[in-house]
Amino acid sequence: MDLSRRSLLGAGLAAVGGAALEAPADSAFALASGSARFRGDPGKGKLYYGAAIDPSLSWTALERRLRGHLTTRRTYYLAHELDAMVRHVRADHHARRLPIVSTKVPGTWASVASGERDAWLHRMLRRLHRTHGPVMLSLHHEPEDDAGPRGMHPSHWVRMHNRAIHMAANIAPNVTITPILMAWTFSPYNQIDQRDWLVPQASVFAIDNYNDWSPTNGMKWTTFRERLKMALPYAEGRPIVIPEFGVHTDPARPGRAAEWMRRAFECATNHDVVAMSYFDSSLHSRFGSWILDSERTAAMRHNLHRPEVARLPAR
Repeated sequence: MDLSRRSLLGAGLAAVGGAALEAPADSAFALASGSARFRGDPGKGKLYYGAAIDPSLSWTALERRLRGHLTTRRTYYLAHELDAMVRHVRADHHARRLPIVSTKVPGTWASVASGERDAWLHRMLRRLHRTHGPVMLSLHHEPEDDAGPRGMHPSHWVRMHNRAIHMAANIAPNVTITPILMAWTFSPYNQIDQRDWLVPQASVFAIDNYNDWSPTNGMKWTTFRERLKMALPYAEGRPIVIPEFGVHTDPARPGRAAEWMRRAFECATNHDVVAMSYFDSSLHSRFGSWILDSERTAAMRHNLHRPEVARLPAR
């Protein structure tokens, strides 16, 4: 989330299907070689390109409009929705997509960090491990606005992810623990210590990157690069994941949003972004829907067919 959107919850978003269309040619990448930085690493200059979609929309219809297969899917779950998570991860692997999944946790961040929820965490990682394919997993993504109550301090969130990283290394090496923060956290105008939220043990660095401008809110138009540049020093050389990104169409300047999306893709490939998903939804959007219109769909179609787009190998 950036300023205008709350976290999207529930597996309703994940309920979309993944019907098979003709797949594009593979992009070469190292899935599990000695050069891979995480399981499924596409390598520098390559990335998985996909979406999170509104529960009212059809994944199949979106891919038809794009005339190709998206290669990553962003989904969201509550702590008790493990069955749905595993089902959709398996569907993503079958469709040669990289799953980027988030779950809320059963209790406070401190309770997970201290080991009180190890049975839940262990069970989830074991089941994800048995899918065999690479998975990116976040525990309570975009946590910044939820911090404050007892057991919900940034240090608890960091320790929670560190515990998950250690456990995944031992029982689920195909699962990359992916702590996800807001790009706004790294703005110089944000009066917090960004370091409080960093998880140096994570093998990837993940932020959601939105241009919050809309025709109604008077905010500054910001490029994908501007937001990414603020956060880059904190990545410390790690591959970058953009689990969500979005831009509104400017009625006064047709083509502006499409250009934003094309430049975002180019910026991502130049800065070691390994996966990015467009937030094709109207949920929790204070200043207007992010749902793809014809202009943004055309830009996404253009990007999807770029040679830099990676896909998981066939099972």
